[in-house]
Amino acid sequence: MRELPKYQDLSGEQQEVYELPLDGNYLVSGPPGTGKTVMALYRAQQYRKAGREVVLLSFNRLLNDFMGEGARSLGIKPVVETYTMWLKTSFNENVPRVSNPSNPWDYDWNEIIQRAPELPRLDCLIIDEGQDMPREFYFFVKQITDHLTVFADENQRIFEEQSTIADIRTWLGNPPEYRLTANYRNTRTIAELAAGFYTGLQTGIPNLPVRGEHEPKIVVKRVHSDVESVHQIVARAKLDKDNPDRTVGVFAPDKTAAWFMRYRFDEDTELELREKESDVWPKVLQHYYAWSRG
Repeated sequence: MRELPKYQDLSGEQQEVYELPLDGNYLVSGPPGTGKTVMALYRAQQYRKAGREVVLLSFNRLLNDFMGEGARSLGIKPVVETYTMWLKTSFNENVPRVSNPSNPWDYDWNEIIQRAPELPRLDCLIIDEGQDMPREFYFFVKQITDHLTVFADENQRIFEEQSTIADIRTWLGNPPEYRLTANYRNTRTIAELAAGFYTGLQTGIPNLPVRGEHEPKIVVKRVHSDVESVHQIVARAKLDKDNPDRTVGVFAPDKTAAWFMRYRFDEDTELELREKESDVWPKVLQHYYAWSRG
């Protein structure tokens, strides 16, 4: 993973979050790329330095793995889990579910909340990407810890029924709230492009970064077919054995289109010629599409 910034490299608003009191509930919001996950890790470090026990929760495994690496790079060992795995552990693999659940995540929140007093209390809890947690989850965790910090951005909600900033604020009883606004993820050119997709939610968009010396060029190509699109991408990215470390992200409108693109990329880059996984060149291409549970 990328090296985490040092304290002296943090912005003023990030340092304010870093220096928050360890006791009490706090809500930290900010658009994508403003350093929320980094600050969640540093908050966990602050708790551990003080000899406090802390649990760091995320919604999915990818972010969970990233946070686990980040925690190790800081030399700390908090409990880092997805919220579903943590619930399973808390309820001894038997999380209450609704009658006739349609999927493994159809939890019976009424029963979960009723049973909260039976569970061991947590000293400190940090939740990253808090907008992805169900609304009822916050009423539940409020009963098992007095020291809760939530990092959230409703622009990145995966499902409509998940939590808005207003929901989280209400469930936590209007805690002190802090905002992160600076964009550390993109160049100015990419940030301006991404701003065009803003949907108007409360968290807003990050402040545009200063234009750098080496800004990427945005190229718009009109193609007549998906096959031609693949050919264009392969050609422009120079995907061949002389560029084994190149990776390309392709945003597809749906799962069918994503799998078609993967098939075409395999054809055009001769990935099918590999004899074993380590022979892949270029690296396997990633395809992104609307995510669905299950």
